[in-house]
Parts: sequence; C-alpha cells; structure tokens
Amino acid sequence: TISQDTANAFIASQSNGSQIKFEDINQIDEDDIEEIDIKWNMALLSMRADKFWKRTRKKISIQGSDVAGFDKSKVECFNCYKMGHFARECRAPRSQERVRKESYRQGSKAEEKSSKALMAI
Repeated sequence: TISQDTANAFIASQSNGSQIKFEDINQIDEDDIEEIDIKWNMALLSMRADKFWKRTRKKISIQGSDVAGFDKSKVECFNCYKMGHFARECRAPRSQERVRKESYRQGSKAEEKSSKALMAI
C-alpha cells in the first residue's frame, strides 16, 4: 500500500493537487509511486546536506571522491512554477490561487463575525 507521506508528496507535486483524491492515487502504478518516493527522499537528504554544509562549511564526501550536493536547476517552485528554486525562496508575489484561498477563508470568518454581531443587535 501507499504511505500517506508519499501520497501527500505526489499531491503536492501536482499543479492541480486539490483535485486529486487519495483513492485516485491507489490507481497509480506502484513503480511510479516508488520512484516519486525515492526522488522525494533524495531531495530531502540533499537539502539536509546543504544545510549541514552552510552551517559547518564541510562538504560531505561519498566514497572519498563524490561530493553530496543538490541540483536546484531541476527543482520546481510551487509558488511561481519556475525551475531553480523552492517556494520559500521565491521572490515572486504569492500565487493568486493561494491568495484566493486565504481571502476566501478570511472572508468566511469575517462574515461569521459580522452575522453574529448583527444577531446580537
């Protein structure tokens, strides 16, 4: 079976992730899910190695010659959908989809508050 973390990673990697359901993911080939899981774990490991290097200035070598690193040119930003950086490093304004979702949530809270105030008057 597919782990919840793998399923969430796959949903997050899709541009229309809100339309994908967990049941739909069970129909995806197990080899594809395993590949996604491995890529996700390698990205996390690479980010940890990068943080270690920034903190200590020591590069992690693998079998003496290869140096662990991370190729950001293959990373897609979840905010602007451009390659080369993560969403937390993105300098573009937040995506309109996120802004709409947040304003919708805030708007419904404001409506609830105002309706309660009207009921109290």
